[in-house]
Amino acid sequence: MIKTKAASLVKYIVAKSLKRRLVFLPLSENGSGAGAWQIKDLLLMRYTYRASSEGFVTYQLQEDGRDLQFSLYTMALLGSQPISGELCFSFQLPSVTRGDNLRINLNEPGAWMNDRSIDLAPDHFKQTRKYIAKLQLHTAQGLRTRSVMHYLPYENKPIGEDYYFGDDYTEYPLHTVTAYAVNLVHQHCTGGRLLDIGCALGIYTKAFMDAGFDVRGMDISEFGIAEASKRVGPDRVRQCNLDLSDIPFETTFDAFWMWDVLEHVSDPEGALTKVTKKAAPGAWLFLHTSNSDSLSHRLLGSDWEGYSDYSHYGVDKVSATSLAAWLNNMGWEIVDWQCGQVWVFGVDPVFIGLRNAFDTIPELATFLSERELGDNLIVVARRREDGPRSS
Repeated sequence: MIKTKAASLVKYIVAKSLKRRLVFLPLSENGSGAGAWQIKDLLLMRYTYRASSEGFVTYQLQEDGRDLQFSLYTMALLGSQPISGELCFSFQLPSVTRGDNLRINLNEPGAWMNDRSIDLAPDHFKQTRKYIAKLQLHTAQGLRTRSVMHYLPYENKPIGEDYYFGDDYTEYPLHTVTAYAVNLVHQHCTGGRLLDIGCALGIYTKAFMDAGFDVRGMDISEFGIAEASKRVGPDRVRQCNLDLSDIPFETTFDAFWMWDVLEHVSDPEGALTKVTKKAAPGAWLFLHTSNSDSLSHRLLGSDWEGYSDYSHYGVDKVSATSLAAWLNNMGWEIVDWQCGQVWVFGVDPVFIGLRNAFDTIPELATFLSERELGDNLIVVARRREDGPRSS
Protein backbone atom coordinates (compact mmCIF):
# COMPACT_ATOMS: atom_id res chain seq x y z
CA MET A 1 0.00 0.00 0.00
CA ILE A 2 2.85 2.37 0.84
CA LYS A 3 4.55 1.69 -2.49
CA THR A 4 1.25 2.24 -4.32
CA LYS A 5 0.84 5.63 -2.69
CA ALA A 6 4.48 6.53 -3.37
CA ALA A 7 4.14 5.61 -7.03
CA SER A 8 0.97 7.64 -7.41
CA LEU A 9 2.57 10.57 -5.62
CA VAL A 10 5.48 10.41 -8.05
CA LYS A 11 3.00 10.47 -10.96
CA TYR A 12 1.29 13.53 -9.49
CA ILE A 13 4.59 15.34 -8.94
CA VAL A 14 5.78 14.53 -12.46
CA ALA A 15 2.52 15.88 -13.85
CA LYS A 16 2.91 19.14 -11.94
CA SER A 17 6.59 19.63 -12.76
CA LEU A 18 6.21 18.75 -16.44
CA LYS A 19 2.88 20.58 -16.75
CA ARG A 20 1.12 17.53 -18.20
CA ARG A 21 -2.30 16.21 -17.28
CA LEU A 22 -2.37 12.62 -16.00
CA VAL A 23 -5.47 10.47 -15.50
CA PHE A 24 -5.80 8.76 -12.12
CA LEU A 25 -7.73 5.51 -11.74
CA PRO A 26 -9.44 4.48 -8.46
CA LEU A 27 -6.87 3.55 -5.86
CA SER A 28 -8.54 0.63 -4.14
CA GLU A 29 -11.80 -0.69 -2.81
CA ASN A 30 -11.23 1.37 0.32
CA GLY A 31 -12.02 4.61 -1.50
CA SER A 32 -10.99 6.92 -4.29
CA GLY A 33 -10.35 10.61 -4.79
CA ALA A 34 -8.72 13.08 -2.43
CA GLY A 35 -10.79 12.06 0.59
CA ALA A 36 -9.28 8.58 0.63
CA TRP A 37 -5.86 10.02 1.42
CA GLN A 38 -6.83 13.02 3.51
CA ILE A 39 -5.00 13.15 6.82
CA LYS A 40 -7.52 12.29 9.51
CA ASP A 41 -8.86 15.29 11.46
CA LEU A 42 -6.84 17.78 9.36
CA LEU A 43 -8.60 21.07 8.57
CA LEU A 44 -8.51 21.68 4.83
CA MET A 45 -7.60 25.22 3.77
CA ARG A 46 -5.33 27.22 1.52
CA TYR A 47 -3.16 29.76 3.28
CA THR A 48 -0.20 32.05 2.74
CA TYR A 49 3.01 31.20 4.55
CA ARG A 50 4.79 34.46 3.70
CA ALA A 51 3.00 37.61 4.85
CA SER A 52 2.48 40.46 2.41
CA SER A 53 4.64 43.56 2.68
CA GLU A 54 1.81 45.08 4.77
CA GLY A 55 1.86 42.09 7.12
CA PHE A 56 -1.26 40.21 6.00
CA VAL A 57 -1.75 36.44 5.76
CA THR A 58 -4.89 34.79 4.43
CA TYR A 59 -6.74 31.51 4.85
CA GLN A 60 -9.34 30.19 2.42
CA LEU A 61 -11.40 27.60 4.24
CA GLN A 62 -12.41 24.49 2.31
CA GLU A 63 -14.94 23.03 4.69
CA ASP A 64 -18.24 24.09 6.26
CA GLY A 65 -18.38 24.05 10.03
CA ARG A 66 -19.22 25.67 13.31
CA ASP A 67 -17.29 27.13 16.23
CA LEU A 68 -14.11 28.13 14.41
CA GLN A 69 -11.40 28.78 16.99
CA PHE A 70 -8.35 30.78 15.90
CA SER A 71 -5.27 31.44 18.05
CA LEU A 72 -2.07 33.26 17.07
CA TYR A 73 1.18 32.63 18.95
CA THR A 74 4.76 33.77 18.65
CA MET A 75 7.07 31.05 17.41
CA ALA A 76 9.40 29.47 19.98
CA LEU A 77 11.84 26.57 19.81
CA LEU A 78 12.06 23.28 21.62
CA GLY A 79 15.58 22.23 20.70
CA SER A 80 15.53 22.89 16.96
CA GLN A 81 11.80 22.28 16.53
CA PRO A 82 9.38 25.24 16.20
CA ILE A 83 6.56 25.30 18.74
CA SER A 84 3.93 27.82 19.81
CA GLY A 85 5.20 30.44 22.26
CA GLU A 86 3.26 33.34 23.77
CA LEU A 87 -0.39 33.83 22.87
CA CYS A 88 -0.89 37.03 20.84
CA PHE A 89 -4.66 36.90 20.43
CA SER A 90 -7.52 34.48 19.76
CA PHE A 91 -11.13 34.62 18.66
CA GLN A 92 -14.08 32.36 17.88
CA LEU A 93 -16.63 32.50 15.05
CA PRO A 94 -20.01 30.70 15.27
CA SER A 95 -19.90 29.26 11.73
CA VAL A 96 -17.97 29.27 8.46
CA THR A 97 -18.70 28.15 4.91
CA ARG A 98 -16.41 26.61 2.33
CA GLY A 99 -14.75 29.45 0.42
CA ASP A 100 -14.80 31.93 3.30
CA ASN A 101 -11.66 34.08 3.49
CA LEU A 102 -10.00 34.87 6.79
CA ARG A 103 -7.36 37.62 6.86
CA ILE A 104 -4.93 38.31 9.73
CA ASN A 105 -2.53 41.24 10.24
CA LEU A 106 0.79 40.21 11.78
CA ASN A 107 2.14 43.76 12.05
CA GLU A 108 -0.57 44.88 14.43
CA PRO A 109 -3.62 43.10 15.87
CA GLY A 110 -6.31 42.72 13.23
CA ALA A 111 -8.59 40.04 11.78
CA TRP A 112 -11.30 40.01 9.09
CA MET A 113 -13.68 37.37 7.77
CA ASN A 114 -14.76 38.14 4.20
CA ASP A 115 -13.55 41.73 4.79
CA ARG A 116 -15.70 42.13 7.93
CA SER A 117 -13.69 43.13 10.98
CA ILE A 118 -13.52 40.70 13.90
CA ASP A 119 -13.45 42.05 17.45
CA LEU A 120 -10.20 41.19 19.22
CA ALA A 121 -8.82 41.56 22.72
CA PRO A 122 -5.08 41.52 21.94
CA ASP A 123 -3.84 42.14 25.45
CA HIS A 124 -0.69 40.11 24.90
CA PHE A 125 0.21 40.92 21.30
CA LYS A 126 3.96 40.75 20.77
CA GLN A 127 5.74 41.97 17.65
CA THR A 128 8.13 39.37 16.29
CA ARG A 129 9.00 37.92 12.88
CA LYS A 130 7.65 34.37 13.00
CA TYR A 131 4.26 33.22 14.24
CA ILE A 132 2.29 30.01 14.62
CA ALA A 133 -1.46 29.95 14.02
CA LYS A 134 -3.74 27.21 15.34
CA LEU A 135 -7.23 26.65 13.97
CA GLN A 136 -9.95 24.20 14.87
CA LEU A 137 -13.40 23.71 13.37
CA HIS A 138 -16.30 21.38 14.11
CA THR A 139 -17.47 19.83 10.82
CA ALA A 140 -20.02 17.19 9.91
CA GLN A 141 -17.16 14.67 9.89
CA GLY A 142 -15.87 15.71 13.31
CA LEU A 143 -13.33 18.12 14.81
CA ARG A 144 -10.72 19.40 12.33
CA THR A 145 -7.51 21.12 13.42
CA ARG A 146 -4.47 22.67 11.71
CA SER A 147 -1.27 24.37 12.91
CA VAL A 148 0.67 26.50 10.43
CA MET A 149 3.53 28.99 10.50
CA HIS A 150 3.92 32.49 9.06
CA TYR A 151 6.72 35.01 8.79
CA LEU A 152 7.06 38.71 8.04
CA PRO A 153 9.26 39.64 5.06
CA TYR A 154 11.89 42.23 5.93
CA GLU A 155 13.66 44.36 3.35
CA ASN A 156 17.11 45.97 3.46
CA LYS A 157 17.63 45.09 7.11
CA PRO A 158 21.27 44.85 8.25
CA ILE A 159 22.50 41.40 9.27
CA GLY A 160 23.03 41.93 12.96
CA GLU A 161 22.70 39.89 16.12
CA ASP A 162 18.95 39.44 15.72
CA TYR A 163 19.52 37.78 12.32
CA TYR A 164 21.55 34.99 13.92
CA PHE A 165 19.44 34.76 17.06
CA GLY A 166 15.81 35.38 16.17
CA ASP A 167 14.92 36.86 12.79
CA ASP A 168 16.22 34.11 10.54
CA TYR A 169 18.31 31.63 12.50
CA THR A 170 16.71 31.26 15.88
CA GLU A 171 19.99 29.92 17.24
CA TYR A 172 22.72 29.99 14.59
CA PRO A 173 25.26 27.71 16.34
CA LEU A 174 22.67 24.90 16.29
CA HIS A 175 22.71 25.01 12.49
CA THR A 176 26.48 24.47 12.16
CA VAL A 177 27.88 20.95 11.78
CA THR A 178 31.63 21.39 12.01
CA ALA A 179 32.53 17.69 12.06
CA TYR A 180 30.79 17.21 8.71
CA ALA A 181 32.54 20.27 7.26
CA VAL A 182 36.04 19.23 8.32
CA ASN A 183 35.46 15.65 7.16
CA LEU A 184 34.23 16.81 3.74
CA VAL A 185 37.22 19.09 3.20
CA HIS A 186 39.70 16.49 4.48
CA GLN A 187 38.48 14.02 1.85
CA HIS A 188 40.09 16.26 -0.76
CA CYS A 189 42.74 18.38 0.95
CA THR A 190 44.34 18.27 4.37
CA GLY A 191 46.13 21.59 4.62
CA GLY A 192 46.99 24.89 3.02
CA ARG A 193 45.31 28.28 2.88
CA LEU A 194 41.52 28.10 3.28
CA LEU A 195 39.10 31.01 2.91
CA ASP A 196 35.76 30.76 4.74
CA ILE A 197 33.46 32.98 2.63
CA GLY A 198 30.41 34.07 4.58
CA CYS A 199 32.07 33.02 7.82
CA ALA A 200 29.26 34.45 10.01
CA LEU A 201 30.25 33.97 13.66
CA GLY A 202 33.45 32.11 12.76
CA ILE A 203 32.34 28.69 13.95
CA TYR A 204 33.44 26.88 10.79
CA THR A 205 36.50 29.14 10.54
CA LYS A 206 37.65 28.01 13.98
CA ALA A 207 37.00 24.35 13.16
CA PHE A 208 39.15 24.55 10.01
CA MET A 209 41.90 26.35 11.93
CA ASP A 210 41.87 23.63 14.59
CA ALA A 211 42.04 21.04 11.78
CA GLY A 212 45.36 22.47 10.59
CA PHE A 213 44.40 24.93 7.86
CA ASP A 214 45.80 28.43 7.54
CA VAL A 215 42.36 30.06 7.59
CA ARG A 216 40.93 33.44 6.75
CA GLY A 217 37.30 34.47 6.93
CA MET A 218 35.08 37.18 5.47
CA ASP A 219 31.46 38.19 5.96
CA ILE A 220 29.13 41.09 5.26
CA SER A 221 27.96 41.31 8.87
CA GLU A 222 29.78 43.62 11.29
CA PHE A 223 28.33 41.65 14.20
CA GLY A 224 29.41 38.36 12.62
CA ILE A 225 32.99 39.53 12.10
CA ALA A 226 33.18 40.80 15.68
CA GLU A 227 32.14 37.35 16.92
CA ALA A 228 34.46 35.56 14.50
CA SER A 229 37.37 37.72 15.70
CA LYS A 230 36.84 36.37 19.20
CA ARG A 231 37.20 32.82 17.90
CA VAL A 232 40.11 33.06 15.47
CA GLY A 233 41.65 36.49 16.07
CA PRO A 234 41.03 39.83 14.34
CA ASP A 235 43.89 39.42 11.86
CA ARG A 236 42.21 36.43 10.22
CA VAL A 237 38.78 37.90 9.38
CA ARG A 238 37.53 40.87 7.37
CA GLN A 239 34.17 42.47 6.83
CA CYS A 240 33.31 42.47 3.12
CA ASN A 241 30.27 42.92 0.88
CA LEU A 242 31.08 40.62 -2.04
CA ASP A 243 28.64 42.50 -4.28
CA LEU A 244 30.59 45.72 -3.85
CA SER A 245 34.18 44.72 -3.11
CA ASP A 246 36.84 42.22 -4.09
CA ILE A 247 38.05 39.59 -1.66
CA PRO A 248 39.98 41.55 0.99
CA PHE A 249 43.09 39.33 1.13
CA GLU A 250 46.12 39.60 -1.15
CA THR A 251 47.07 35.94 -1.15
CA THR A 252 45.58 33.14 -3.23
CA PHE A 253 43.89 30.17 -1.53
CA ASP A 254 44.07 26.41 -1.82
CA ALA A 255 40.49 25.87 -0.65
CA PHE A 256 37.26 27.84 -0.34
CA TRP A 257 34.40 27.05 2.02
CA MET A 258 31.34 28.76 0.53
CA TRP A 259 28.43 27.38 2.54
CA ASP A 260 25.09 29.17 2.07
CA VAL A 261 26.57 32.23 0.37
CA LEU A 262 25.63 32.46 -3.32
CA GLU A 263 21.91 32.91 -2.66
CA HIS A 264 22.72 35.90 -0.42
CA VAL A 265 24.57 38.03 -2.98
CA SER A 266 22.80 40.04 -5.67
CA ASP A 267 25.29 38.89 -8.31
CA PRO A 268 26.20 35.26 -7.57
CA GLU A 269 28.02 34.80 -10.87
CA GLY A 270 30.12 37.88 -10.13
CA ALA A 271 30.89 36.57 -6.65
CA LEU A 272 32.12 33.26 -8.09
CA THR A 273 34.29 35.18 -10.52
CA LYS A 274 35.96 37.01 -7.62
CA VAL A 275 36.54 33.69 -5.85
CA THR A 276 38.06 32.18 -8.98
CA LYS A 277 40.56 35.03 -9.26
CA LYS A 278 41.86 34.10 -5.80
CA ALA A 279 42.13 30.37 -6.52
CA ALA A 280 45.58 28.82 -6.55
CA PRO A 281 46.25 26.18 -9.24
CA GLY A 282 44.32 23.05 -8.31
CA ALA A 283 42.33 24.85 -5.57
CA TRP A 284 39.24 23.22 -4.10
CA LEU A 285 35.77 24.75 -3.80
CA PHE A 286 33.22 23.42 -1.29
CA LEU A 287 29.84 24.97 -1.91
CA HIS A 288 26.29 24.66 -0.64
CA THR A 289 23.43 26.74 -1.99
CA SER A 290 19.77 26.69 -2.99
CA ASN A 291 18.23 25.64 -6.30
CA SER A 292 15.63 28.01 -7.74
CA ASP A 293 14.63 25.33 -10.27
CA SER A 294 13.46 23.06 -7.47
CA LEU A 295 10.16 21.24 -7.41
CA SER A 296 9.01 22.97 -4.23
CA HIS A 297 9.69 26.40 -5.77
CA ARG A 298 7.62 25.46 -8.79
CA LEU A 299 4.75 24.25 -6.64
CA LEU A 300 4.80 26.85 -3.86
CA GLY A 301 5.77 30.02 -5.72
CA SER A 302 6.17 32.97 -3.34
CA ASP A 303 5.71 30.64 -0.36
CA TRP A 304 8.94 28.79 -1.25
CA GLU A 305 11.28 28.55 1.71
CA GLY A 306 14.04 30.18 -0.32
CA TYR A 307 12.33 33.54 0.17
CA SER A 308 12.12 33.29 3.97
CA ASP A 309 15.61 34.74 4.54
CA TYR A 310 15.46 38.49 3.96
CA SER A 311 19.11 38.55 2.84
CA HIS A 312 18.54 36.11 -0.04
CA TYR A 313 19.08 38.78 -2.70
CA GLY A 314 20.23 36.35 -5.40
CA VAL A 315 18.11 33.31 -4.61
CA ASP A 316 16.24 33.44 -7.94
CA LYS A 317 19.49 33.52 -9.93
CA VAL A 318 21.08 30.38 -8.50
CA SER A 319 19.93 27.06 -9.93
CA ALA A 320 21.39 23.69 -10.84
CA THR A 321 21.58 24.85 -14.46
CA SER A 322 23.15 28.25 -13.85
CA LEU A 323 25.64 27.02 -11.24
CA ALA A 324 26.94 24.21 -13.46
CA ALA A 325 27.41 26.66 -16.33
CA TRP A 326 29.19 29.24 -14.17
CA LEU A 327 31.62 26.69 -12.77
CA ASN A 328 32.46 25.28 -16.19
CA ASN A 329 32.93 28.70 -17.74
CA MET A 330 35.26 29.76 -14.94
CA GLY A 331 37.44 26.69 -15.17
CA TRP A 332 36.17 24.54 -12.29
CA GLU A 333 35.94 20.76 -12.66
CA ILE A 334 32.96 19.36 -10.72
CA VAL A 335 34.16 16.44 -8.61
CA ASP A 336 30.97 15.80 -6.64
CA TRP A 337 27.45 17.12 -7.30
CA GLN A 338 24.40 16.50 -5.12
CA CYS A 339 20.92 17.90 -5.64
CA GLY A 340 18.18 16.82 -3.28
CA GLN A 341 15.81 17.36 -0.39
CA VAL A 342 12.64 19.40 -0.02
CA TRP A 343 13.27 22.58 1.95
CA VAL A 344 10.38 23.29 4.30
CA PHE A 345 10.24 24.60 7.84
CA GLY A 346 7.39 24.95 10.28
CA VAL A 347 4.64 22.96 11.97
CA ASP A 348 2.18 22.17 9.18
CA PRO A 349 1.85 18.35 9.07
CA VAL A 350 1.27 18.44 5.30
CA PHE A 351 4.64 20.02 4.52
CA ILE A 352 6.46 18.07 7.21
CA GLY A 353 5.02 14.89 5.72
CA LEU A 354 6.15 15.86 2.22
CA ARG A 355 9.66 16.63 3.43
CA ASN A 356 9.86 13.32 5.27
CA ALA A 357 8.52 11.42 2.26
CA PHE A 358 11.18 12.83 -0.04
CA ASP A 359 13.85 12.11 2.57
CA THR A 360 12.83 8.50 3.24
CA ILE A 361 11.16 7.04 0.13
CA PRO A 362 13.96 6.06 -2.28
CA GLU A 363 11.86 6.60 -5.41
CA LEU A 364 11.11 10.21 -4.43
CA ALA A 365 14.69 11.00 -3.41
CA THR A 366 15.93 9.56 -6.70
CA PHE A 367 13.36 11.57 -8.63
CA LEU A 368 14.61 14.82 -7.10
CA SER A 369 18.25 13.92 -7.65
CA GLU A 370 18.22 12.75 -11.26
CA ARG A 371 15.95 15.58 -12.46
CA GLU A 372 17.82 18.14 -10.33
CA LEU A 373 14.61 19.24 -8.62
CA GLY A 374 15.90 19.25 -5.06
CA ASP A 375 16.13 22.45 -3.05
CA ASN A 376 19.73 21.95 -1.92
CA LEU A 377 22.91 21.83 -3.99
CA ILE A 378 26.18 20.51 -2.55
CA VAL A 379 29.16 20.84 -4.87
CA VAL A 380 32.82 19.94 -4.63
CA ALA A 381 34.88 21.36 -7.50
CA ARG A 382 38.56 21.74 -8.36
CA ARG A 383 40.16 24.55 -10.29
CA ARG A 384 41.45 23.30 -13.63
CA GLU A 385 44.98 24.31 -14.43
CA ASP A 386 44.10 24.61 -18.11
CA GLY A 387 41.34 27.14 -17.36
CA PRO A 388 37.78 27.28 -18.70
CA ARG A 389 36.42 24.90 -21.30
CA SER A 390 33.95 25.76 -24.01
CA SER A 391 30.41 24.40 -23.55
